[in-house]
Amino acid sequence: MRSMTGYGTAVIDEDGYQVKCEISSINHRYFEAKIVLPESFENLKTELSQYIRNICIRGKYYVKISLTGDKNVIPGINMDKVDSYIQLYKKLSEKISFSEIDFVSFLSLPDVISIEKVEQDDFIDKFKRVIDEAIVSMNLIKEEEGKAIQDFILNELMIVSDLIGRIKKASKELKAKKIETVKSKVKELQLNDLPQNCIEQEIVFLSDRYDISEEIQRLETHMENLKKILNEEHAGKKMGFLLQEMGREVNTIGSKLQDSTISFEVVKIKDSLEKIREQVQNVE
Repeated sequence: MRSMTGYGTAVIDEDGYQVKCEISSINHRYFEAKIVLPESFENLKTELSQYIRNICIRGKYYVKISLTGDKNVIPGINMDKVDSYIQLYKKLSEKISFSEIDFVSFLSLPDVISIEKVEQDDFIDKFKRVIDEAIVSMNLIKEEEGKAIQDFILNELMIVSDLIGRIKKASKELKAKKIETVKSKVKELQLNDLPQNCIEQEIVFLSDRYDISEEIQRLETHMENLKKILNEEHAGKKMGFLLQEMGREVNTIGSKLQDSTISFEVVKIKDSLEKIREQVQNVE
């Protein structure tokens, strides 16, 4: 299990160029990527975004790829531009007095330094490989944070399991108490002449009314499935669905058992589920 929050970086040095990728992510319900590329490669954003989508399922990603020449690569000189600047300098010097222009200042004039135009096909593979390495770096951080989230969820599920045990016990006591109350009322009101089947029907009704065995069984099944999913990749959406189902079962238990003690336990279960839900929002 991985968190959606992380950061990674990678560098590839090949063919006299250095390609660097920085990638960061934060939690987001769906996939979204903002990619910053060197100006000459802007048209590759869509392809690279789809490439990242195939690896990273959920989250908002910021990806920056920079490209620089190796220190051993000597830039070229645009001699046409140089000649143009020299001619312009001579013409202006006839009318205005100029100091001698120094070499560094001359090189800083626009387009004097020529950068060899690179072919995109030569770099798309490098971009994808450096993205792969940066994602591996980022995932190490995501997995570390994911482990902390996993431990937190397991701890809250232990609390929920303990509360379910208390509700089971309290529900049995409540059902027995309600049945006993009916029997006492029959005696108190001297209704012993009522047909026996009427009393039995009322007892059966109360037994069904306060029976939460099915809800408890489904709730415990959802908890076991949630624990299994904790060890899967890209588990966030599945966990969110299971938490919704668990919430429904807890609400049903609360509505069936109108008892102050049980209601308090139900509130505590809801609190734990809400804490888990907040953490799951950050799970990839």
